[in-house]
Amino acid sequence: MEGFISTLLPGVGAMANIHPLFVHFPIALLNSFLLLEFLYFVSGKIELRHAATWTLYLGALGAVVAVLAGLHAEGTLPHSADLHDILERHEQLGIVVASLAVVMALWRFFYSKRIASNRRLGLLHLLIGAIMVVIMTFGADLGGLMVYKYGAAVEAAGVDAGHDHSAHGNDVHDEEAAPSPANGVNSATAPDKAALPLLVGEGPGAATEENEVKDHHDGSGDVAPHNH
Repeated sequence: MEGFISTLLPGVGAMANIHPLFVHFPIALLNSFLLLEFLYFVSGKIELRHAATWTLYLGALGAVVAVLAGLHAEGTLPHSADLHDILERHEQLGIVVASLAVVMALWRFFYSKRIASNRRLGLLHLLIGAIMVVIMTFGADLGGLMVYKYGAAVEAAGVDAGHDHSAHGNDVHDEEAAPSPANGVNSATAPDKAALPLLVGEGPGAATEENEVKDHHDGSGDVAPHNH
């Protein structure tokens, strides 16, 4: 089964754990919940409240799954002492977010009408959601710090000192613009030697035409008859 997944989805197969697969769902859904709930609180449109309710339910479920996956990943992740402190804070914030999301979802499920009819209660619900999202933001930042600074659960990318990715787009242009080593002239832009006399008004053809014009004139300036 693992071999099939690695063949079909090599990025997933290369993961040390499945925690990264789930963390984005609560981040997206709970942020969407806060935005929709705020818009409902301002406008009073019931459609926005229905959308906010479902994003909260799904976000709470995603947060629980992400925390469970993270707890499982913690036991299999080799890490240093510095990384351990960050990992512990990341875990604690994740548990707080999941707990708040579940409590808010249950509160909304059982007391939905009361929250909707009482504006102060609705404002409290909104403020708790904002606190939840702020805590989630700090927790997500710690997760990014573990990955992008300490390389948690990732393999270091190989670096080739002689490789410059920015030069790839200029390969074709460099070849076209490269001067000839013989004379330093770009063959792509240099004029054709055969056509060069016509461009500058020189060459045998130009001299012949000039002599013919002189022969066609007599001393009075009249043009002598000429048969082609």
